Amino acid sequence: EVHLQTDFSSATVQETGITFRLRSRVVGPSVTPWDNLGLPRRRGCAIAQQVLVVPGKSPFEMVLSDNLLNQIFFAAWNGGMLEMPLPADLLADVDLGSYGVTKLEGTISGMLAPTLSDCGGGALELLVGDLRIDLDLEIFGSPGHAVIFATFATEILIDVVEGTLGLSLGELLYMEVDVSADDSLIGAEGFLKDMIGEAVGPLLTES
Repeated sequence: EVHLQTDFSSATVQETGITFRLRSRVVGPSVTPWDNLGLPRRRGCAIAQQVLVVPGKSPFEMVLSDNLLNQIFFAAWNGGMLEMPLPADLLADVDLGSYGVTKLEGTISGMLAPTLSDCGGGALELLVGDLRIDLDLEIFGSPGHAVIFATFATEILIDVVEGTLGLSLGELLYMEVDVSADDSLIGAEGFLKDMIGEAVGPLLTES
């Protein structure tokens, strides 16, 4: 749970109506073990000045900047939104036995805060990375540990339902996966990359 706090910055009165500008901050608990050291590259940003456009079609309108939404995502990430055990049903559709996997446990941890961007001029995108997945598993009776890093982008949709502003994830736009495994699992790196790559993207966008 995070809290959005605002206060008045300015007010402009015109014949067409009144515009209130609010400054804001988002606060919440600090849970994630990582320092946010950067963000995924946002192509097309900082080329021209961003201007908030007020459509002027309804009696009351609220306009949010992408940076305000990013404050919300940052606070949620800092509060542990991406810290979770590997869900048991993540690989429910994968026949682990055919790969010799007899045990698989893990955790998911977001090392960077998710970032919203529309700098490319297209749809609003949510960029997530690096997503770290630690796996302890046994393949043909041999135990080992693997670390998987995933970075992906997905469309994000904004809608209002019964007076509540909501965000939902749309189509997965791209995903990159890298694997680092113990010596005992080096031969399985390709399998782990494909298995996690196919499962994690849909899991996170459908959850």
